[in-house]
Amino acid sequence: MTADERIRLVQVIVAALAILGALPAVGQKLRSDNRAEWYRRYAQATEWSLREEFEAKAIGWLNLTELGDSALITHTEVPLVRALALDRVKRRKRTSST
Repeated sequence: MTADERIRLVQVIVAALAILGALPAVGQKLRSDNRAEWYRRYAQATEWSLREEFEAKAIGWLNLTELGDSALITHTEVPLVRALALDRVKRRKRTSST
C-alpha cells in the first residue's frame, strides 16, 4: 500500500466517523422539531376545544385525542394531558347539568 493509498484510507475512515458522529445530532434535532410541532398543535387543539362553536370544539377534541395517542408525547406529559382532559369533561358536565 502506497503512502497516497494510506492517506486516502485515513480520509475515508475520518469521513465515515464524522458521518456516524453527526447522525445522532441530526436525529435529536429532528425529534426536537417534531416535539415542538406536537406542542404547537396541542396548544392549538386546546384553544379550539374551548371555543363556543360546536364544530370548532369537536375538531379541537378530536385533535386532542389524536395528539394524546401520539408517539411524540412523553411519559411526563401523559398524566398532565389526561388530567386536563378529565378536568374539562367534569366542568362541562357541571355546566350542562345546571
